[in-house]
This record gives sequence, structure tokens and C-alpha cells, in this order.
Amino acid sequence: MIMISLIAFSQLILLAVIANDDHEAPNFIEMNIFDETYASITVPKNYRKNHALPFASPSIIADVEESFRLSLQQTEYSNAFTIIPKIIITGQQFDIILDDAHILNAADKITLQVEAKSTSSSRQGIFTLDINVNNGVNKRLFEADEYTFEMSTYSRTVKIGTIKLINGISARDVKYTIYGSMANYFSLEPKVDNNIELISLECPSECHKIPRQFALMIRAISDNRKQPYDIPLSIKFTANDGGQRPHFKKTVISLNLKEKSLMNNPLLIEVDNPDNVNVTFILNDYNRIFEINEKFGVLSIQNSELLTVDNLGEHFNMSLSISNGKNIIDTAIIMVTLNPIIDQQTMAPKFSHNVYAFAAKPGESFVGQVLAQSSDSDITYRIAEGGATLFQINATDGRIFYYGSLSKDPRNYELKVVAIDESSPPYIDVALVQVLIAGLGSSPAKFRTKEPVSVTINKTSGAGTMLHQFTAIDADPNAKVMYSINSLKAYDDLGNLIPDSSQLFEHFRFRKNGLNDGTLQLTKSFKNTSIMAFLANISATDISHPAEPDDKAELIVQLIVPEEQISDADLIKFDQSRSVIEIPESTIPGTYIYTVNVKPLPANLAGSHRIVYSVSKGHRAFVINPITGVITTAAKLRTGIDYNLTITATNQNTQMTSSTSILIKVIPSMKQRIPVFPNEFYIFNITENVPSG
Repeated sequence: MIMISLIAFSQLILLAVIANDDHEAPNFIEMNIFDETYASITVPKNYRKNHALPFASPSIIADVEESFRLSLQQTEYSNAFTIIPKIIITGQQFDIILDDAHILNAADKITLQVEAKSTSSSRQGIFTLDINVNNGVNKRLFEADEYTFEMSTYSRTVKIGTIKLINGISARDVKYTIYGSMANYFSLEPKVDNNIELISLECPSECHKIPRQFALMIRAISDNRKQPYDIPLSIKFTANDGGQRPHFKKTVISLNLKEKSLMNNPLLIEVDNPDNVNVTFILNDYNRIFEINEKFGVLSIQNSELLTVDNLGEHFNMSLSISNGKNIIDTAIIMVTLNPIIDQQTMAPKFSHNVYAFAAKPGESFVGQVLAQSSDSDITYRIAEGGATLFQINATDGRIFYYGSLSKDPRNYELKVVAIDESSPPYIDVALVQVLIAGLGSSPAKFRTKEPVSVTINKTSGAGTMLHQFTAIDADPNAKVMYSINSLKAYDDLGNLIPDSSQLFEHFRFRKNGLNDGTLQLTKSFKNTSIMAFLANISATDISHPAEPDDKAELIVQLIVPEEQISDADLIKFDQSRSVIEIPESTIPGTYIYTVNVKPLPANLAGSHRIVYSVSKGHRAFVINPITGVITTAAKLRTGIDYNLTITATNQNTQMTSSTSILIKVIPSMKQRIPVFPNEFYIFNITENVPSG
């Protein structure tokens, strides 16, 4: 990969020389700083949360001292992943961690784009990772689902641990690849007994780059398996020198700073050093901004102008090590939180007024508009307190609307409205909004009850039948309350909504045409209709005060069919049926022929009367289902024979019976009906010159 990068770089130099020879300005080509720009992986749906994705991390091609900030471009799924570390330098690799495993159940393919931007120049690059989600779950290849190992911090080649394959799989038949930002420091050595040993490699000059705890991913591909198998490894550094070796008192140190801070109180890094070994403090990152006293471990800031959120982000980590002159002994992480300098005058949104006052007429929904300004980003408006169920605000332009009820007297409301910008964390401003909703000067009519009214009547009920008496209260002395039906929905006996229910208004009327009388009556019966229920929306309006809003009530009416006096003989009368049925001779046993039924019973009688069907004796070629009346063939049929079936229906409760007859004709198959010569061929002798005839 280094050779490829050098070739590409030499080609750029050649282009620049040619351009200068032609006395033209050289065209500099913006290169992607990643040595690899694309990778594709496949993971199972049950891939573990908080584990690194199994891909080969690309490296940065840049100057040794140049660092790059990594981020995931925002997509629908990018929030489910995290990049570690956030800042890398030349030759360093990174991991992408799965934070939310549920995302793998929502997508079959996820594309992530890692963006790297230099902290000191305009150089940048994009790395694209396609994640294919495998619906199947890979069969186990190793004895364990994951492994955890511990190792010494001293730099030497040593066996870390053993990974064992399940019985029946040979280590020689499996190919392995190690993934992860620390993969370059480890190797795998398969053994003959289905074991694979994990070996740590020497890192005399780069051990300080290895964190105290990290994860690796091993991808194993077997000759007889189509899908690769991934297994995570967790590795932690431990001390094996009896506790006498110098080490940091805290492996993770928190540090809070303000942007461009001079750090008036330098940070003293404390070390436990029982034997007073001479140690040297080494700052591994951000040496252009911070510095540490090599002998005493005092951390300070040497260039505060670079200490900005735009340059470093609000959170970043620094690596700190101590050395005995030969090897790195211990490593600690400094977690820095950088608090931004907020210029409230230019950055935060600001309302044009601290207090707004609006008044609205009765029946008008629009109340007023608030306005905030921000120089950096768009603003979103929200109602934070007061009347949230009555008022709504347009999140984009700040217009406020009232959707509450109206009353006789005016009402005052106080709202707390916030303006939020798009920064992270967002800046806000708050304003008070005082709203006066003018009164009607009169009291609108209100139904006595708000609950839906449910009524049950006979379907045969005729004109004049009272359904319900509605009562609306209006405190105005000159009120004239008018009752009416606003809308109507009707349903048939199967519960289906009847499309055109407006024609059913003629079945109802209010007494006195609804003036001050809420008694709803029938004007026509529903006896000869398929309607079994309807839902009516009733309104009450004070016609003396047109500005008053009307009130609503609901009426649910269920129609029931009264029990009919039906004779026992009528209960088992057959419905209309075919008298002649033709079927082909090739019909096989078990073939459906026809269905017979008696007339449907009324709903109130269907549960108490059981009808059983039977075929007249002597007919072995056909059978009938005693419950459903389905007729099927029971034997092979013969051509030229007509079968006269008599079907009997018996009421099991009364033992009353009725019968019907069906003539079944068996039709020859098409092959038998085609004329056939008696002989397959004929021979004729014709004498020459014989007269015709």
C-alpha cells in the first residue's frame, strides 16, 4: 500500500513539472487522505452491541505531525454507530462501534461514510463502508461466543491466549483475519489440536499508542461454509511485577477547560512510584497545544489559540505515558471537556419583545405572531408552558392559534414560548405571551351530558317512536335552542358502513322542528331495510346569538329483530336449488357437486334449531355433509346412467322433515363422443378404365 501511495505521489510531481514547463499554473489535485476509500462487510442480525465492526481500517496518508478529526456523515442510521478514536494521525487506524444493535433488524443494508478533516489544513477524505445484514445466524465455529484475555504492558512477543474450534473442524481448514485498530500488533498461529494461539508482537517504539483495554475482531472462513464467522476478543493490560512498578494513580483523568483557556491552575499528574524509579512523562497527543513537564508530570497549555471547539470538538481524549527510559511502563487517558465561549449577542436567538400581548375575537383562531432572530441558524418555536392543549404555534414562523372553547365572559391566558436554534447544544430564548380571548356576551348552549347516548329499538318500530330526548342548557333569557342532525352513519347486519347514508335523514325528525325541543322521533320504519345500527351526530345551536358556537352530542341506535312466529314446517323449507346437474364421466370420487340448504333462519332462532341433511338410501355414488349440505361423489360414475337424488332436511329439535330432488346426469367424456372408424385402415382394388359407378 505504501508503494502505491508513493507512485501516486510521484505522478502528481510529474504533472506539476510538465505544467511549469508549459509556463502554466500547476493544477493541484485534491487527494483523498485515506489509503483505501471503500470496504464492504456482512454481519448477522444478532451482531453484538458495543463491538467493533469487522472491517480492515484504512490508514491516513499525511505528514507525521498532522492530525485528522473523524466523524460519521449524518444519515438515517449513523446515530447507531460511534467512531473510536475521534482524532487520528498518520498510520493510525480506527474502529466503528455498534451502539444500537436493534438497527440491524430495521435495515438489510447500511452505508456509513467516515469523514476525516485535518485540524491544521484543508486536507480531507471520505471512507465508505457498506454493511450488509445477513438474515441468517451463522452456525457456531468456536467453542465460545467471545474471548477475554489479559496481557502485560511490557513490549515483547508472547502468547496471549488460546482460541479453540469446536469438535470436527480442523484449524488447517480455516482462514483467519484480525480486524481492529490494534490489529497490527497481533498475529494468530493455528495448531494441530484445533487450537489457535493469539500472539502479541513487539512494539518498542509504538506501545504508547495501545490503550489499556481494547477489542479485536477475528473473521474465520471455513472451506465448507459460505458465510464468514466473526468472534470478538477483549484484551486488557495488567501489571505482572508484584505491584512495585510505577503506575498512574488514575488511568482515566477528567479535565474541564474553557475555549482558549490559559489553564491558570496546571494539572499535576500523580504516579505511584514505591521504588523511586526515574520515570519520564510523555504526552502522546496534541503536543502543539499542551505540554507536560517530563520530570514532574505537570500538564499545561502552550498554545491557547488552538484550544477551540471548532478545532477539537467539545470532547476529546489525550494519551499520557510514563517511561523508564527503555520501555513504556504505564498509560493513562485524559478526557477533556471543552466548554465553548457563548456570544449571546450574536449567536443565541433573541425575541423582538420580552412580553407579547394579543387579543382575539370570538370565533377567530389566529391570535398573533412572535418573532425571534438568530444570525447563525434557523429557529424553531415551541409552547413551553400554559394552555398547550388550547393553543398551537407554527414551529416555523411563530404564529399562534387558539382552538379552545368560547364562553360568555372573556378569558386571559399566559403562555411561555421558546425559540430554539439548530446549534449543538441548542441556544434558546424565552418570551411571555399574554392572550385575551374576548367573550361572547352570551352563554352558548351546552348539552347536559357529554357521554354518547345508546338506544336499542325493534327494527319494526314505526313512525312516532321516540329515540331519545336531548337537553341543552342555555343561560341566556332570550335563547332559542335549535336541535338538528349534523351527520349520520348507518351499518348493515354484517357491520359494514352503508356508503350513502344521507338518504336516511328522512327517517328522523325532532318535535317542533327541533326548536327548544330535543325529542328525536322516527318518521319511517327500518323494517324492510338492511340497516341494523346507525350513529347520529346531534348539534344544539342558539339561533338568537349566531356568534355562539354549537355543541355536539352523539346518538348510537341499535336495531333488533323481534322474534317471529314461524311454523316448524317453514323452518326447514329448502331454498331454491337446481333440478338438473350435469357432470363429466371422468369425475373422480370426492369431487364437489353441489350445495343444498334450507332457507336461512332468523337470528333469534338460528341458535336453537339444528338442521341435518341426508341422502335417500340406496345411493352409494354420492354423499352429503350433514351440517353444510355439500354433495360430493363417493364412487366412480358410469356413463348413460342418471342419478335421481333425494335430499332430506331434518330439524333435530322438532323432527320435522322436508325433501328436494336433484337429477344428476353423467356426460360421456369428449373422447368417447368423437366418431371412430371400425377399422384402422382400408384396402381398395381399382381396375383401370372401369366406368364410373
